[in-house]
Amino acid sequence: MKKTILHIVFLFALVASCTAQHTPVISQYMLNGLPLNPAFTGSRDALSIVGSYRNQWTGYEGAPVNQTFGVHTPLKNDAIGVGLLLFNDHIGVSNESGVHAMASYRLRLAKGRLSFGLSGGISNFKNQWSEVITTDEGDRVFSSGNDQYVLPNFSAGVYYYTKTYYISLSSPFILSQKYKGGSEYKAQGDLKQYNILLNGGWKYNINSNFSITPSAMLKMSPGSPMQLDMNALAGYKEMVEVGVSYRTGDAIIGLLKVHPTDQITVGYAFDYTISTLGTYTGGSHEVTLLYDFKYKTNTSSPRFF
Repeated sequence: MKKTILHIVFLFALVASCTAQHTPVISQYMLNGLPLNPAFTGSRDALSIVGSYRNQWTGYEGAPVNQTFGVHTPLKNDAIGVGLLLFNDHIGVSNESGVHAMASYRLRLAKGRLSFGLSGGISNFKNQWSEVITTDEGDRVFSSGNDQYVLPNFSAGVYYYTKTYYISLSSPFILSQKYKGGSEYKAQGDLKQYNILLNGGWKYNINSNFSITPSAMLKMSPGSPMQLDMNALAGYKEMVEVGVSYRTGDAIIGLLKVHPTDQITVGYAFDYTISTLGTYTGGSHEVTLLYDFKYKTNTSSPRFF
């Protein structure tokens, strides 16, 4: 079905994405940190598999849909972690899919670990320009048909974590992709354009049954206002956690995490859009499934983050 450009705000978001870095929106970043920081690799001290599906701005034709799948583990020498991340993003008439290999080096520091991470891989971009309907049938930008191209990218980050708290600093998908018109594209790195993510969380045990976990993530990108996610989760017996999050200028988010077993965690987030787009959408839905293959390691504590 052909897509129509009727909402100017959506067209602006699509055009802006042609020069932006790929920094996925993740409401459950405490549960699925791999796409945001490669230093997270191996931090669960087990072979860990995590997958997520996010349907943003439901009810809005051509709205973003994101899927990620990651697997990571420490090696026998548990100072080193390795992993693999696959992702797919669809927005409007454009689709980006890619794969990144990830590695981390972890040092024991005080009561926790300090991890340095790098990832590198490729992204495949495909634009279905023929699916766009414009008011000008002679518009050469959208009359060139479809195009496809492959570009490299990489990420870097630092992550410190203990039994009860963590702090993370990263720059995901450092190279920006610039569309120059027609079939001309380029990947470019510019220190003035890097996105920086700073986030941290703290788990406080009220007693043997109840806990509370506040966290926050700050997103900084030149040319755009800073955005802050502020979260709080209340937990019961390590079995279930419920909470709320606020993303400045964008959404109020309901959070749910269920731990049916020690190995399985299921997360769900619903974003209620409070920006001007809220008039046209039914909110956003995000589902995450995490599975840890437990085996003996030299780890001194289970991972709460």
